[in-house]
Amino acid sequence: FIHWLDFPEHMLASDHSYSSSNMMDEKTTEDKAQEVSVTDPKNYGEGRSRYTAYLVECTFPSKTQVRRRYSDFQWLYQRLMVERPGAIVPIIPHKQAMRESVRFSEELLTERQATLETFLKQVHSSPELQDAPSLKTFLTAYNQEWEQAQADHPAGIAGEAGSGGLLGKVRAKLAVAGVSEQLEVTPDDGAMEIMEEYLTHMDTCVKVWAKESAALVKQSKESAKSLQAMGASFSALGKKPYPQAYSDETGELSTELASHISDISIVVLKQSDQAKMRFEDPMQELARHVQAAKAALARRKEIVWEYTKKQQAVKSKKASLEKGKSSEQEVSDAQLEAKAALKDVEVVSKRVRREVERFRGFFYEKLKATMKDSTKLQTEYHSHMDKKWAAIMPVVTDDGDPVTAPVPAQPPAPAPASAPPAPPTETANG
Repeated sequence: FIHWLDFPEHMLASDHSYSSSNMMDEKTTEDKAQEVSVTDPKNYGEGRSRYTAYLVECTFPSKTQVRRRYSDFQWLYQRLMVERPGAIVPIIPHKQAMRESVRFSEELLTERQATLETFLKQVHSSPELQDAPSLKTFLTAYNQEWEQAQADHPAGIAGEAGSGGLLGKVRAKLAVAGVSEQLEVTPDDGAMEIMEEYLTHMDTCVKVWAKESAALVKQSKESAKSLQAMGASFSALGKKPYPQAYSDETGELSTELASHISDISIVVLKQSDQAKMRFEDPMQELARHVQAAKAALARRKEIVWEYTKKQQAVKSKKASLEKGKSSEQEVSDAQLEAKAALKDVEVVSKRVRREVERFRGFFYEKLKATMKDSTKLQTEYHSHMDKKWAAIMPVVTDDGDPVTAPVPAQPPAPAPASAPPAPPTETANG
C-alpha cells in the first residue's frame, strides 16, 4: 500500500523558492516545532458563559505568551485555509462535549491540550504556513488587537474542511453563479487528478486502520474489565468460609486465583492505555493527515472555480460587446482579471505539488514509526502475559504433577514381523 503512483517528473517538480522567513536559520522541522507550546488550561466565567483558555507560548523570534480558546484555534485553521490555499493545513480533531461535567473534565482538557499543541507545532514547522499573517497574529496579538483581528478577518471556511465538503461548496457556488459545473482546464489538471485519485484510495484504506485500531483498543479494555470482574468474584468466594468444619481448600484456591487474575487485569488495562497512545491515536492522526491532503486539493479547485468565474465574465463581456452593451475597456479589464486568476491557479498548483511531495515522505515515516512502536509494545506485552499466566500453573497443579505441558503421546511401535515356523523335530521313530 505504501507504493505511491509514479507521477511524471514535470508534475512533481517543485518550485522551492520559499521566503527567507520560511528558511530562517535553516532550522529543522523539529527545531521549529519546539518553539511553540500549549499548556495550562484554565476555566473562566460561569454557567453558559464558562470557557477554557490555554496558554500559548512562542520562543522565536521573541518570547510571547497569550491565552487562546479552542474556537481561536479553529479560527487560525480557517484563516490558514484562506491565506494559503493548496497548503496542507493540519485538521483539529473535534470532540463533542454535551454535558458541562464532560466539557470541563480534566480528561477532556488534557486531551484537547495535547491535540491543540500538536496542531500548532505542525503549523509552525510547515514551510508553507509558518509565515502566514494569521499565525503571527495568533501568537502575538493581545486583547483588543486580537478581537479586532478576528473582526477584520473572519474565518472563511467552516468545519474541519473535509475534501468532500469543499468540493460540494465549489459545485454549489458554480450553480448559484449560473456557471457550468465544468471547471476551466488548466495545465496542472492531469497531475492533480492523479493525486486526488490516489489520496481517495489512501483515505479509504486509512479509515479502516483508524476504525479497527480503535476497535482493538476497545476490545482490550473490555477484556481488562472482564478479568477484573472475575478477580473480584474469586476474591469474594475466598472470603466466604466453607460450611461447618470442612477443610476450606476451595476458598484458599479462590484467594490465590483472585490475586493472579487481578494482577493480569491490571496488565491488560495498562496495555490498552498504551495501545491507545501508541497505536490508535497515531492511526487516527494519519487519517486526519490524509483528509488534510485531500482538503488541499479541494481548495485548489476553489481557486480554479474563481478562475472559471473570471473566464465566464470575459465570455459574457464579449457577448455584450457584440450587442453594444459593453465597451472594449470592460472586456480588457475582464481579461486582465482572468489572467490574474490563472496566475493564482499556477501559484496554488505549485504549492500543492510541494505539499504532496512533503506529505508522502511524512506519511511513510509516520506509518513505519507507528507500526514499529506498536509491534514492540505487543511483543513486550505478550511476553509479560506469558509469565503472568504461567505463574498460575503451580497454583492449579497438584503436588507431583508436572507443571510443564505434557509431552505428546508417541504413536505405538509397529508389531515385530512374525517369525517363520520352526521346522518339525525328528522323533525316535523316524
